[in-house]
Amino acid sequence: MSAIWGTLSFIHNISSSSIDETMRIHYTAKCKLDRIETASTENCYFACGIQHLTDEAKHEILPIYDRDNGFIITADCILDNRTELLDNLNISDNNIPDGTIIYHAYLKWRNDAFSKLKGLFSIAVYDKNNKQLILASDHMASRCLYYHRHANGITFSTLLAPILKLHPDIQPNELYYMDYLKAPGLIPKVIGTETPYTDVFAMPPASYAVFSANSSDFKQYWHPSMEQDKFKCKTPAEYLDTFKEVMHDAVYVSLRSCGGTGILLSSGMDSLTVGTLAATELAKGNKPLNTYTYVPVTNDTYQNESYYVLNEQPAVLEVSKMYPNMCCKFLNNGGKDCVSEIPKILDVLEIPFKSIGNSPNLYEIYETAAADGCKVVLSGQYGNSTISHGYINDVLYDLYERKSFAKFLFYINNYCKYMKQSRKAGLKNCLSYFKRVKQLYKSGKSYATSDNPFLNEEYFRSYPVKERFDKGGISSLIDAPAPGEHYKKLLCLNNELIFLGEIETKMGLKHGIILRDPTRDKNIFTFCYNLPYELFAYKGTPRWLVREGMKEYFPSSILNDWMRYGLQNCDWIQRIKNNWATLYPIIVKTLNNCILNNMSDNDTLYSYLKTQETAFNEDDNNHLYLLFLHVLGCYIK
Repeated sequence: MSAIWGTLSFIHNISSSSIDETMRIHYTAKCKLDRIETASTENCYFACGIQHLTDEAKHEILPIYDRDNGFIITADCILDNRTELLDNLNISDNNIPDGTIIYHAYLKWRNDAFSKLKGLFSIAVYDKNNKQLILASDHMASRCLYYHRHANGITFSTLLAPILKLHPDIQPNELYYMDYLKAPGLIPKVIGTETPYTDVFAMPPASYAVFSANSSDFKQYWHPSMEQDKFKCKTPAEYLDTFKEVMHDAVYVSLRSCGGTGILLSSGMDSLTVGTLAATELAKGNKPLNTYTYVPVTNDTYQNESYYVLNEQPAVLEVSKMYPNMCCKFLNNGGKDCVSEIPKILDVLEIPFKSIGNSPNLYEIYETAAADGCKVVLSGQYGNSTISHGYINDVLYDLYERKSFAKFLFYINNYCKYMKQSRKAGLKNCLSYFKRVKQLYKSGKSYATSDNPFLNEEYFRSYPVKERFDKGGISSLIDAPAPGEHYKKLLCLNNELIFLGEIETKMGLKHGIILRDPTRDKNIFTFCYNLPYELFAYKGTPRWLVREGMKEYFPSSILNDWMRYGLQNCDWIQRIKNNWATLYPIIVKTLNNCILNNMSDNDTLYSYLKTQETAFNEDDNNHLYLLFLHVLGCYIK
């Protein structure tokens, strides 16, 4: 993988040496790169910071300046369909670097090349003959790419900091801050392509943009609806077999590197699916799979419901007995509290985040995996939206909405029977609940905004919630079951895909590794998007795809427990409590930030802080809203 950056002017010549010095300093400071290469013309400067994460990358030549054909190309890439591309391009050298393959693909197909690539990539091309800059992202926006259109031309970069350094006149985007505070739950951004800075944007998934002196033209080259017949089957059994093939292929292609392989392994079905398939494949070559699992320092946690698994170490060890090549490590970040780690995480991510409890622990895992010699680190974090989607209420509500009542009764009957619940009571409660849900959808009251009590209502009075949420696709996010069409919209929300790409790209660059999530593979997306919806909980079995498709890979104790939910980082609040005397003055100082005070209701905020002065109290969700304000305050200052 790589980082890419560059700038061009449509009007006059540029000083590539001074620009290189300005932008390069951030990449050498923030990224673990093996080398940096550049190419330039009188009005264009391109660069690539290359990481030697595959054997082919050691021989990578990027950027490539093709003087004969009049273009410069650079790419941050790892390709999953190398064999297919080499065949189509009539290239016999199997060791050719990925970037060179992309160069040949662009040479042959021009902008049509992007839809033919599969893998992780962001690409920049300067077409000198037509005086155009082309930027492209992969199907999932897995590798973030920012751009800023200024008076003279365009600047693009994998990281935000170099753009801000080169263009110090760029202003903060206060609407982005307002989005962060108003978005529900752990959603950190409303409009995926926006950033905390005005006129700086992120490339959307499966898209390319053509910039010229007087125009900007965006084209989406792929959507899973465009391949609705790709994995079409006749029976549930055929769909299950297809799922197993597609899932295996998604894991297999993600293993390519010149070093070890690691995985963030919990006892949940998503990471276990990825982990057990990876371990099986690696065992064929007598290679280990390094697993990294977070464990709590203490069992004194704020969550103690019986269906939550708070310490996943025993279950992971049970799984590892089936896979002798799993080398298990259990980490707890040295007992550190997550609030103290916020500045470090912000420095890497460059954008505000809400996953406060687990981000520092993920950082520790990436750091440890890199030290262990891993070049690729896997996860299954998107699996809840793809392979293990299938909460029973979602599918039952879809059947209810489609008036498929016979199947609805059959599914709920089977579910209640397995769960040893009264089928009569289950049906009654379900119908009553679904009637309320249907009215909620019908009413159109779907703007589930944050209930943060510390916000300045006067300041947010001008906040265009409908406009922002509609533009970001969040208007449909309400706390209710998702029928099939609703699920498809949620699956393809740009804001989540782009944000995950930002995290994985920057954390990977920081530690010199590739972060890959096979549950977010392009073919997995296509399969799940077009799957008959009822098969996600076929015959009333929640998460049927994974539960049935992976039954030979999992211990029965995990497979057959339908009410089992792993709760990672379960002691994060206890850690804050333990260090509250140190953290309290830090948080108070941050919240005195003058910019932030415009957004906060200071009377309510400081009244609440007074109640927390001697001890941290998590009895309501207000502690979360307080910490979100703290993150934003740390970021703004």
